[in-house]
Amino acid sequence: MKKILLMLILFVLDGNSFAQRCEIISMSHIGGNATDQVSSSGILLMADGHFAVPVNHVSTSGDLKFDCNLAPGNFIFLNYDSNFSLLSQTCAPKGVGFQLASQHVFTQANGDVILVGMRNVTGSSHDIGIERRNASGNVLWTKFYGGSGSDGLGNVVEAEDGGFFISVGTNSDDGDVGMHYGSSFDADIWILRLDNNGDKLWAKLLGGTGADLPCDIRLGSNGSSYVFGVTTSNDHEATGNHGGSDLYVVKLDSLGEKVWHRCFGGSGDDGSGYDLGIKAIPDGSGGFYVLNRTSSQDGDVQARMPDDTDFWLLSIDSVGNIIWENTYGASSNQYPSAICQAVDGTLWVAGVLDGGTTPSGHVDVVYGNNDPWVVHVDTSGNFINQRVLGSERPEEVQAIMPLADETVVVFGVYRSNTSNQRSPDFPRNASGDTDLFMARLGPQPVGIDDPEIKDFAWEIFPNPARKYLEVKTKTDEI
Repeated sequence: MKKILLMLILFVLDGNSFAQRCEIISMSHIGGNATDQVSSSGILLMADGHFAVPVNHVSTSGDLKFDCNLAPGNFIFLNYDSNFSLLSQTCAPKGVGFQLASQHVFTQANGDVILVGMRNVTGSSHDIGIERRNASGNVLWTKFYGGSGSDGLGNVVEAEDGGFFISVGTNSDDGDVGMHYGSSFDADIWILRLDNNGDKLWAKLLGGTGADLPCDIRLGSNGSSYVFGVTTSNDHEATGNHGGSDLYVVKLDSLGEKVWHRCFGGSGDDGSGYDLGIKAIPDGSGGFYVLNRTSSQDGDVQARMPDDTDFWLLSIDSVGNIIWENTYGASSNQYPSAICQAVDGTLWVAGVLDGGTTPSGHVDVVYGNNDPWVVHVDTSGNFINQRVLGSERPEEVQAIMPLADETVVVFGVYRSNTSNQRSPDFPRNASGDTDLFMARLGPQPVGIDDPEIKDFAWEIFPNPARKYLEVKTKTDEI
């Protein structure tokens, strides 16, 4: 009888509890009269705690700097101090013929700048480009790599020796690539290792006969590297697939030889490389926290409610063993896009809820279509709190940045909205098609306007009971 009573009490409590919300400390926005978005190259963190947010835009008026004369659009840096105060806006160099959205910028000790990006060649074909400019902006050299197919940029990281690791999705079978595992419709992962002069040291093709796409790449010890992507293959360099698409992690040594690979997932789809939705950050012990999405309920994905796609966060060690994994979500689909570790060690992951999401699971409110969603968890993946942002219009989350005071800043884009159904202080008017929003969130939970358990009056009788008991609330009986 005690067990039954406890289960009933837990049922009553669960039916009237809600996911905790984290605090919105501030909300700001900036933009011009056209389309503005944070570049996929990522936020630049300085040694003094300052950071620069790369923005590409085509605006000719508004709050953003538009006099850089970098046709067909401007590529600028929003420069912030460690307290998230905007210090300045500066023009950023643009590689000759590079696509703005793909460009990565690396500053050198002597004032030079190295740019890595993509250029259009013919039709749907692309090459990977790397260019060096001096402090005056003069081009010192430009070099391109690829084949006759399409070679799309995944991510770029700077090596300890000043060179670069570049992850590429390719369907080329010639040129610098040299071979291809699958059909011309399915990409392979191509890792390109360059020195500080832009010359190729080595290259490695990964994947199999299915579709294999790169998302992220991180440095290991002794010149090694870790590649994070998605695979539908189950042959060649990508065996062990659980079904559908799997999270694909590969360790390469300093010469580009494969040390090991792992496929993580279940019988459903676990990740998609088309939106670069797989992100990895180091855990400080040689392993990584990996943010992905999943529709599986078996294999490596445990304790997940049967719905559509959820956030999937894994902790893996340096040899690819899962330390822990957890999922976060609600009804319909949730798409992750950003992760960071706060100074207190906790993790923040962010993405969007699709238009079919309803309040359930870890989500307590929905404002419209594609709401930004931020989840806060501890270093064991346990849920702490969350926050839904946005309005009735579609929004995106493009980056998340930790600050020194344990808060984080979420960067995304929004469109003009007219409804009062929006998160507190979320901007209403955009100067152009899309503007940038910046939401500063704190780790402390805050109250919500939903019913609280203290207002829930209930009675259990008879007590003690021999076979049956009733639970009576203010409004009905259970």
